Amino acid sequence: MAISFIADKTGIEKSTFAATVAFTDSAGSSVTPDSISWTLTNDAGTVINSREDVAIGTPAASVDITLSGDDLQMLAGEGRTAFRYLTVDAGYDGDLADNLPFKNACEFELFRRDIATARPVDLVEVKRQLSIHPTSTDHDAHLEGLILAAHTHVETYTARKLVQQTVTIYRDSWAGDFPLYEPGAIVLPYGQLASVTSIKYTDTDETQTTWSAANYDVEATQGYDPDRDTGRVRLAYGKAWPTASLYPSRPIEVVFVCGYGSSSASIPAPIRHAMLLMIDDMFQHRGDHVPLTGQIANLRAAESLLSAYRMWGFV
Repeated sequence: MAISFIADKTGIEKSTFAATVAFTDSAGSSVTPDSISWTLTNDAGTVINSREDVAIGTPAASVDITLSGDDLQMLAGEGRTAFRYLTVDAGYDGDLADNLPFKNACEFELFRRDIATARPVDLVEVKRQLSIHPTSTDHDAHLEGLILAAHTHVETYTARKLVQQTVTIYRDSWAGDFPLYEPGAIVLPYGQLASVTSIKYTDTDETQTTWSAANYDVEATQGYDPDRDTGRVRLAYGKAWPTASLYPSRPIEVVFVCGYGSSSASIPAPIRHAMLLMIDDMFQHRGDHVPLTGQIANLRAAESLLSAYRMWGFV
C-alpha cells in the first residue's frame, strides 16, 4: 500500500493548514486501511501540541487532515520560519498478513504570522503580475507561500527589514563591535532606523539593567543611500559607556524599530518589483532543475534592482 499527500508547502503561524491523504495499492487502485493515525513534529522530532498518534475515526481511501490554532504555533527558540512534519501511519490487511504497517510523511514550512501579514506585495499585485484573474482563488495558498519566500530572500539578500518592525539584537561589548567597526558608536543593522526602544545590559551577577536614554543620542537613518543607511547610537555629551563587568554571553540587548514604513507603499518600487519578478519565476518554473533563459534574465533583473539597496557592511 502507498500513502500520498496533496498539501501546500507552506503554512502561517496560528492559521490553518490542510492535507488530503490518499491510500492506494501496488496497482494504483484506491484502498481503505483498517486504521489511520497521524503525528505532527518539528525538525528535532518534538511532538507539536500533543498531536501524536491521533486516530482517524472512520478510515477511508482518502481522508482530510486539518491543522489549526496551537497545531501551528511557533516554538520558543524558532526563528522566522520552521519546518513541520505530518506523519501518517496506516494498518492494512494483506494476503500474507493482517495489520501490515505503512507510513509516510509530508514536510511544510511554517512562517511567523508577523512576517506573513507584513508583506511588501499583496495577492492583488501578484495576480496582476501573473495574469491571474483577481477573483480566482485557485492558487491563493501557493501564492501566499511564494510571497513569503520572496520576502525572506530579499531581506536576507539586502540585509534589511522591509516593512517597519521591532527588532532585538545582542552584542558582546559596547561601541565598535562587528559587523561595522566605528569607535564611539553602536552601529545598528537592517537600515532605515526609526527609533531605539531600549538598551539593557547584564552584568556578571546576571542582573539586567536598563541604560537610561539620557546617556545616549540616536542618529536615525539618512535617506536611501546604503552608505549612510545605518542608524547609530552615540554617547550623549559628557556621558560614558557603562563600566560594569559584562556577562560573558550576549550581555547587551538593543531593541529598536526599523524598516521603510508601516505599509507596502513606503517600500521603494525597485524592491517591490524585484519581489514580483522572483515570484513570477517561482510560479512559472516549479521544479525546474536547469534554469531557463527567461529565468536567468528575470533573476538577474531582480538582483540588479536590489543591488542599490544591499547593506554591504552586513551581507
